[in-house]
Amino acid sequence: MKSRIVSLGLLGLTLAGLSGCIIERRIAWSPDGRRGLIRTHGERWILVEEPDLEGRMLDVVAYGTSWLPDGRRFVATEIIYATAWKDLEPYVTPEEREQLIQLSESVFPRMLALADKTEEPSLENALPEYNHRLFAAAMLYGIANASPAERQKVLNRLGDEEAMAAVVNLLTLDGEQVTRKRLTSIVTNKRAFPFVDPTGRTLALLIEEPFDSKDSTGEPFNWEDFQTGDDSPPIFALGLLDLEKPGLLRVLDHGVGIDVAWHPSGRQLAYFKGNPSQGDNLTLGKLVTREVLYSASDTLAEAQPGYQQEVGVINQLLADLEYDPQGRLYFATLEIHLPATEGDMPSNWSVFRLDPQQPAVVQRVFTRQAVADFAGQMDGPYYFDLSPDGQRLLLLGSETFLIYDLVRGLSVWPIENVETGERGVAPVWKSDTEFAVLVQREDERGSKDRNELLLIETKEKSGSIKQTQCLSRNWPDEWVENWFEIKQEDKD
Repeated sequence: MKSRIVSLGLLGLTLAGLSGCIIERRIAWSPDGRRGLIRTHGERWILVEEPDLEGRMLDVVAYGTSWLPDGRRFVATEIIYATAWKDLEPYVTPEEREQLIQLSESVFPRMLALADKTEEPSLENALPEYNHRLFAAAMLYGIANASPAERQKVLNRLGDEEAMAAVVNLLTLDGEQVTRKRLTSIVTNKRAFPFVDPTGRTLALLIEEPFDSKDSTGEPFNWEDFQTGDDSPPIFALGLLDLEKPGLLRVLDHGVGIDVAWHPSGRQLAYFKGNPSQGDNLTLGKLVTREVLYSASDTLAEAQPGYQQEVGVINQLLADLEYDPQGRLYFATLEIHLPATEGDMPSNWSVFRLDPQQPAVVQRVFTRQAVADFAGQMDGPYYFDLSPDGQRLLLLGSETFLIYDLVRGLSVWPIENVETGERGVAPVWKSDTEFAVLVQREDERGSKDRNELLLIETKEKSGSIKQTQCLSRNWPDEWVENWFEIKQEDKD
């Protein structure tokens, strides 16, 4: 699952500002294309299945999902809300329990002292630990173990405190039933996104910072170096979890972007790394690849190696990257030519490729003719989706998008009236010739009253449209409110 949620300032530009929208990858197709998971408002998920692809709402509330190769199982980072310690405690790991008890013993007495003050300073200013991911959990623990008088004091000051946990579950589809197996859980009020490797053996997990953990070097992460503003993109900690023998989450890195790519072998990872607090300046980030090692007992190795390869890029954390079946890495980044003044500096988003056969070379993907075709049409392909066979790219433009044929170097605009507003859903390949996309209301392929989700099949050689199917036509409005744009006056 990939999500575009905030903008990154760079030389007076913003990623979201390039197209005036927030792009979200809400659709996750299974590797065989037979099933799809679609994220709606409130982090609810709709399941569509062949042959008819009719949708049904699952009892799943999760930040993200990622399929295993069999197309029947998927990992979900499900969200648990708790207003009492007894409801949160089952999801607290032993390591977190020890840490939050220490935090509670330190903070709770100061919280009681604040509750007695007539002048009420903000908790954020009065308690340095207020933004700690375990703060709410520590308060619930303290409340549960306080005297009735102390409990009431703190509740009067705090109000209804709510703690959250991201529970990493393995879900199995069996007809109408969904079964769960818990893999791990993390107490956090931030988001967590799963990425299952193509072999189904290992899970890469992105946990939104600040995540208080040492990285693979054994050094603690200094969050003070990564303070972000309201307009900064989120950054994540990256961890690994063995799906076959779940155990402790191994944190590999910090300051990671919003996307992770797995090599087809399941033994290499790629991701962007940078500092969002420097997002308004011309600073360097990097694209990194790293090997994933296993021990003699066939479990994740205790020690994981460092970076295998580094590529310098302009500091940005929202762009996409994907491996093709041959192990070539595609990534989007901003290309800037120096020296230049800010006024005349050409700033163009493009897609590049790292080929393992030519590891020292970064290759431009688009032909000169394609670049000319994109002029005035594409705001910048920081979002792209690579077809399962690795031969075609979906690229977003303003109110349209195109298919780019990597083999022939040709571009085709297959459809207009694509919804790229705030509720925009990024187009995603279902198979080598099919993709799903959201179209605006009153489009003849959808409906008059609201946006609709289409499945479009293209002709293999030309890329032109062969046929369309409206997936969402029979979905009730409550499934798609705050996602689809619904014109209520027409319905009324």
